[in-house]
Amino acid sequence: MHAAAVAAIDIALWDLRSKALGVPVYDLLGGQTRDYARCYCHVQPPDGPGGDGQAGIDAMAGYAREQVAAGWRFVRFAAGEGSHAERDGVYEQPRALRWTVEAFSALRDALGPEVETCVDFHQRTTPAYAIQLARELAPMRPFFIEDPARAENPAAFARLRQHIAVPIATGEQIASKWEWRELIERDLIDYCRVDLCICGGLTEARKVAGWCETHYIEQVPHNPLGPVSTAACLHFDLATPLFGVQASQPAASQPGCMLLHRRASRACPLLPLTGPGHRRAGARPGHAGWPTDSRQLCQPRIEADREACHTEQPESPHTRAKSRRSVRRSARFRSRR
Repeated sequence: MHAAAVAAIDIALWDLRSKALGVPVYDLLGGQTRDYARCYCHVQPPDGPGGDGQAGIDAMAGYAREQVAAGWRFVRFAAGEGSHAERDGVYEQPRALRWTVEAFSALRDALGPEVETCVDFHQRTTPAYAIQLARELAPMRPFFIEDPARAENPAAFARLRQHIAVPIATGEQIASKWEWRELIERDLIDYCRVDLCICGGLTEARKVAGWCETHYIEQVPHNPLGPVSTAACLHFDLATPLFGVQASQPAASQPGCMLLHRRASRACPLLPLTGPGHRRAGARPGHAGWPTDSRQLCQPRIEADREACHTEQPESPHTRAKSRRSVRRSARFRSRR
């Protein structure tokens, strides 16, 4: 909680300083290293798995084709999310392993070799099952596997490193540079999933990124939050030399947008993308700044609709999944009584 509170203040101070100096935040962070930040989207259908087993896999592959047709070149899905046991609220590793391999194979067949695919293990697997699953996925070349173990346990990552060759990403729950030390210095990961709103803001994240750069670890910032976090991530990405891809969630009305929910555009109206699957930034001061027409060039900063912020709550894929599981558990409890 302390690091998250520091992050909120830190991001606001970077924004204020950049406006006072009349330069975009990425200039203060060292300068622009790229023209845009490429993004990945989640390809599990937003309304649920769409059925058990093969039906769920087919639904996900169909949804993924739609996203790729809209311009996405990186996609991501969660291991075991569509297995029957997972939908009942119980995660069974053998069933989840089989479902994940079949789902990845279907995505590779549907999307072809040029679309990069990421798999999030969500820290649900034991090291033994993580090794099995990673080895099964390796011939299909995942861009990375995420959270095959809890990031707080570097010893587990050391064990994984000895047995698997696919790239590993982790770190979304780490709250300071000190907690990153062992993962970075022992070269236990390939992608750093720093969360700017958990890990002390842009100041601390920049320190972590510089440390990672000396170990060839690329940045893949975690961002299941709202438009302010998205804007901060964009400027971090543009100023970071060793950047991989940016986490995002497409809004139904804006293919390629990093907003988590289309209602968020009312609470804090961000500017749209100049192209699907990536974010661009303009040269305006502050965290805002990816103009696509002359009217947007006149907007000096992110503006929030306070009334909408109180009445409209953006929803992440994690909270939607938890809400569905909570409803199912409550129904089973009532039936037992």
